[in-house]
Amino acid sequence: MEVITSLGPAQLRVAGRSDLGRRRQRNEDFLFLRPKLGLFLVADGVAGRNAGQMASQLAAYSINHFFEETRRGYWPDPMWSATAPPISLPEERLDSAIRKANQDVHAAAITHPKHEKMSTTVVAAYLDGGQGMLHLGHAGDSRAYLIRAGAIQGLTRDHTLRNKARAEQPQLTPEQLAQLPRNVLTSALGVSSQVQVDLCSIAVMPGDIVLLCTDGLTKMVDDGRILQALLLRDDPKDMSDFLISLANAAGGRDNITVAILRFDPR
Repeated sequence: MEVITSLGPAQLRVAGRSDLGRRRQRNEDFLFLRPKLGLFLVADGVAGRNAGQMASQLAAYSINHFFEETRRGYWPDPMWSATAPPISLPEERLDSAIRKANQDVHAAAITHPKHEKMSTTVVAAYLDGGQGMLHLGHAGDSRAYLIRAGAIQGLTRDHTLRNKARAEQPQLTPEQLAQLPRNVLTSALGVSSQVQVDLCSIAVMPGDIVLLCTDGLTKMVDDGRILQALLLRDDPKDMSDFLISLANAAGGRDNITVAILRFDPR
């Protein structure tokens, strides 16, 4: 899938792909691209949980619904609006959408026995075309990267036990950190009624590439190879396909989902 959208001095081309990988029986990732809303996200139903596929899809559709309804100037849920702050900034809109999705996934998880303990990561981007700003929100270990001027920069920080320990106890040695479980998440949608959401905003520039991806890519392909793959290709669809092929060639141990936002000069 590729979509082309005009954006001030830049033209946005968007493409993405989700792949089963080589070892999973079903795809619990979900790719969601809505250029007309300026909304792009990937979600990863957490491995080892029940109904991970439903969790990732429910989160995506909840965030989309929130953006659809707030675009028309009112909150989508009277019970939610009673306690929610007014939307005054685009990043607040994204933050509120992710928190509402968390409540929806959590409610489904505690209401239906077959969905017990389901949860999902998410990384979402909202493009405010009028201001030329890209706002990102995430929970879990799905990531966003910025490729600019031939370099790659992480825009998110994984919500993992190791990263939490590193931040709270900077004196810990690499050997001590290595003793902690590598894949334990400290934030994901649906685990509880409240969720940690990290936000950041960037002013996009012509030539920028933004990558959203699940850990099925980043655990198989390092940042340097991701950068090289993106720089050697022009078309976002080709970029998506090649990143998927790299992850599968490295073993494809998990589902793999990527979304590419390329801001071309006009």
